[in-house]
This record gives sequence, structure tokens and C-alpha cells, in this order.
Amino acid sequence: MRHSLFFIAILLFAQSCANHPTVISEDVEALSFGEITKDKKMPSADIISEIRYIPLETTDNAMLMDIQDIRIDSGLFFILDSQPGLFVFDSLGVFKNTIGRKGNGPGEYIHIYSFYIDRNNKQVGVMDNYKRKTLKYDYEGNYLGEISYAEAMLFPFTTEMTSDNILLCHYPIPSGYMDSPYEYQLLKENDEQYEIVEDIVNYRIKNPTGLMSGSNKTISYSKERMLFAPHFSTMIYAVKGQKIVPEYQVATSKEVGGDLFFKSNEEKDYFDLSKEMANQNLFTGINKIIETDQYLLLLTEHQYTCIWDKELKKGIRFDGTVNNLNYHELLMASSFHATDNHYVIGYSTPPYFLDKKEDIEKNTDNNLKKLIADLTEDSNPVILIYTLKTNIIDTFLPKQ
Repeated sequence: MRHSLFFIAILLFAQSCANHPTVISEDVEALSFGEITKDKKMPSADIISEIRYIPLETTDNAMLMDIQDIRIDSGLFFILDSQPGLFVFDSLGVFKNTIGRKGNGPGEYIHIYSFYIDRNNKQVGVMDNYKRKTLKYDYEGNYLGEISYAEAMLFPFTTEMTSDNILLCHYPIPSGYMDSPYEYQLLKENDEQYEIVEDIVNYRIKNPTGLMSGSNKTISYSKERMLFAPHFSTMIYAVKGQKIVPEYQVATSKEVGGDLFFKSNEEKDYFDLSKEMANQNLFTGINKIIETDQYLLLLTEHQYTCIWDKELKKGIRFDGTVNNLNYHELLMASSFHATDNHYVIGYSTPPYFLDKKEDIEKNTDNNLKKLIADLTEDSNPVILIYTLKTNIIDTFLPKQ
């Protein structure tokens, strides 16, 4: 079994004991964002050209409580809910079927921690950390079999499968029973068990913290490309075949934490450590990655929304509210995921719309009016499909 260590520290944290300015590697594309100040007026129409609203059908077999994650393929929404359960809806929001069921028998899961879509074979993999197995189903929910975790695998927090059928696992921050230096692992199937292709070592936190904040979604799959970002990092990596390569680096005027800083703060948990980094004006990392055909969208430091035009190689960064629509929330919601086209996917709960019923009824959007007329407090969430404008960067940068 090929089992090598890929030390992100070599590229990402090749640093002295002291904190130091960000040094952009020559081998990656630097993401340098033009700043949009808080008082700059940013009409939402300059960012989003269309929002489609898809209410998810509410049935006795599909009553969602709290959406944890959304994946998309072949016109289907695969939705992981905290019930727990994994539900499939079509492009109109019509409920199709569930994936698996809770239990301890064959084809049943004890708890779904994460799942992935095998787009090549039209299968769903459900990660059951209690059983230490992945249960496989087709898109209609028929059980196909299982594969055991490798001995060195821990409890994946997020999983994604590449077009080469390589699985990328993201682990939560170490906590007591999950203590490990590995932040990510690349895996491939080998008979009935996973084989570890690459271990990605990056952790600098020792204090138990439980699971990471749900606002972090540091893996993006779009257009047969997978990107990911380690904690407290300016780097973004791509999975290409069975290799990990540096792809982008966020340019920031802030310093990056050095070994001495992390050593002196090793007893702090993730949240307290992030606060201390902010207090010392250190870069606290990339919290979300979403990629479309044209754009790379990032949430950095739990605060800044960054939009990078991949063709123009220019970007903007802003902090604040845009016409009463907070675009941080668009990027921070843990369920958001980019498709392989020019839109991003999110959701809102019925109370969000019902609280704004008066304003919506005055709106000229007939689709929105129809939506609010049919919603109740007990309805399932509404999927939102945002189509981004193609000239976002040129619209804002000349105004600087």
C-alpha cells in the first residue's frame, strides 16, 4: 500500500518560529483582492442576476429539521438532514426517496456523519463512523454493499469523491478520542477496504474541541476539480489524480502564525485560538470554498467574502451588508455547494420568508409571491439557486 506523508508544512508553514508576512509561492496563482469598503453601496443586482426558489416537498416520509449538507448530480438534490436522514429531491423539489435507513442491520446505518456522491457510477456513499464502514447505495436508495475503513482512518467530517474515484476525507479538529495529526486523507478502494493514498499533516491544535464549526466548508467540487484549504492557511490545494498540488494562495497584508505562536497557544481550542489570532492581527484562514465555471468564492477569517474571476485573474473582497442581503451568510451556510455551472446553491427555512411576508407581497417577483403564499411554518426548507452576474469584478473595481 502506498502510504506517504504529504507535509503541507513544507509549502504552507515553511516558516520560522516567529510570525511572518505571507510569502507568495512562485508555483501558485496569487489571489489579490480589491477591497470594497463597508460604506460603498453594492446593489445586489450587480452581483446576482437571478434567484430561483425551489420549495422542497413536505411529506410524511420527508420532514426536514436542519439541513447539514447538500450535493447535486443529474438534476437531483441529495440532502443530509439532522433527523438524521439522507433525502433525494428532483430539480422541482419533488421528494423521490431516502438513502438507507437507521438501524444496525445489513444496509442500515447507525449515524450518518458525512456522505459523498460517486458521479461516475451514480452511487452514494454513506460514512458511518460507528460501524467504521461506508455503506453504498444507488440513487434510488437500493443498498449495494459496504467498504471498511482503513485502520488509520478516523472519523471523517466531510467527504468528496473526485472524477478519478479518489476519496478526500476532512477530519474534525482533534478531540480526545479523535486525536490525530491528519487533517485530510486521500483514499482509494482496495477490494473491501480503503487504502490510504496520502496523509495530509497540518494540525497545530491539541486541546479537545469536538467538531469544527459547521460554518467551515473547506472542500469544493466543481467541474471535475476538487479544491481544499487547510486550517489557518493562505493556501488552496487541488486534487489531481492521486496527487495533491498547490493551486492558489490568498494574498494578505496580515502575518501568518509561526511555530512559536502555536506552541504558546496549544492549549486553546479552535475558537479561542481563532480569537487570539484575530487579536494579534494574524490571518485566521479560509473557511469556505465554492467554485463555479467563472468564479472562485471564498469566505476568509469568518468575515470577508471574496470573489475571484478566474479568467480576468482579478477579484474583490468585501465585508458588510449589500442591500439588506448579507452575502457572508450565503458563503457561511454549511449547506452551500457550487454546481459545475454558473450558479451556487443554498437554502432558507420557511420562517425566513414568513417573517418578511409583508415586504415580499409588495415585491414584483411573482415566483416569490407564489412561494410565500404556499409556505407554512411546518414546510420543508426552500432551495435557493443563485445565478451570478458575469461582470461582477468589472462592475466594482473601476469604482475604487
